[in-house]
Amino acid sequence: MHAKSFRPVLQELHDNYIAGSYEGDVVGLDRDKLCTLTRAVSCALHLQGIGSAYIRTRALKHIYEQRTAAEYQLILDKLHTLVKRPTHIYRNKPGKRGTHCLVAPLRKQNFICSIEIVGDSEIEITTVFEHRDRYTNSCELLWSWGDGTTSHRNALDANQ
Repeated sequence: MHAKSFRPVLQELHDNYIAGSYEGDVVGLDRDKLCTLTRAVSCALHLQGIGSAYIRTRALKHIYEQRTAAEYQLILDKLHTLVKRPTHIYRNKPGKRGTHCLVAPLRKQNFICSIEIVGDSEIEITTVFEHRDRYTNSCELLWSWGDGTTSHRNALDANQ
């Protein structure tokens, strides 16, 4: 059996619950796995073993209502890469939904993905938005890829 590819997971949730809805509409509740995290990201988030990232229809509806059509399509197409390979992980600001922020470029612009740790080895995406320095300047940096070279990433992924 073949695993679902990344885009169809978000596209299916969009097609089944979000498409055709109006702003403020309540959508059906569903949750699906977006991707498996790398060892380095799982360790940085103090998850047990290799973690998995999930998204709920409620979060996808929020993203849909808050982003431009172009940003939303980019998020549908590339969110898995941000979550799987962030360049930085921050502790989120107190009082904000989501305990951590994952930051990575989607095409030419950095985006922030706010997540909650919901189990020993699971995270859930709460929202995604364009990176603003003023936002992360007041967050605690917990982890980064460093220089971002392949050897550095491999070492982090091997937990060395």
